[in-house]
Amino acid sequence: MSFHGLSCNGTGDYYPRPFATAEFTSDDNLRIERQFPGQHSFIEWQVLELPPAVFVGQEPDIELDPNALVFPVTAVNGHADLTFDICNVGDADLHVHSLEFVGLNRIGYSLMSPPAVPFAVEALTGRTTVTVRFAPTLPWDYGYANLAVGSNDPDEPVVELALSGAAPGALTGPETDR
Repeated sequence: MSFHGLSCNGTGDYYPRPFATAEFTSDDNLRIERQFPGQHSFIEWQVLELPPAVFVGQEPDIELDPNALVFPVTAVNGHADLTFDICNVGDADLHVHSLEFVGLNRIGYSLMSPPAVPFAVEALTGRTTVTVRFAPTLPWDYGYANLAVGSNDPDEPVVELALSGAAPGALTGPETDR
C-alpha cells in the first residue's frame, strides 16, 4: 500500500483547498493529517487502527486425472499401459517428491519412462502425464494396489491412484469354480 502526500496553497475564505499528508507510524497504524488553510488553525488528526495484515499464501493443490486406473484383462507375461495426469490446480508450483507403488499386489505394476523425482508441476494449469504398466506374471486378480504420489500439497501430502487388473484364470470372487 502506498500513499502520496498532497499539498495545495489554496486561498479564499469559503472554499479553501486542503493540505493533506498520510504516513504509517507503525506496521498497523496509519496517520492522516488534514489542514484547511484560511480557517483559524483548524487541524484534524485521524488515526486509523488497521488489523494486522493477513496475506493468503499461495499453495499448490494436487489432483490426479483420473483417480483410478482399471486395466483390461491381460495375459500372463503380457502387458497393458494406461496413463494419468498429475495436475496442479493451486496457485503455487507443486513439487512431486515420490512415486511409489503400495498395497498387496503392487508387484504387477511399474512406471514407464517415469519423470525423475523430484519434479515440479506449474501452478494453476500445470500437468505431468505418467504411464503405468500392468504386467501380470501369474493368473491373479491384481487389485489392492495403489500408486502413492507424495508432494508439497499442504492438505494432501500423499494422494493415491487406485489400480486394478487381472490375468486370465484369476480367482476373482466367490462365484468362481475352484
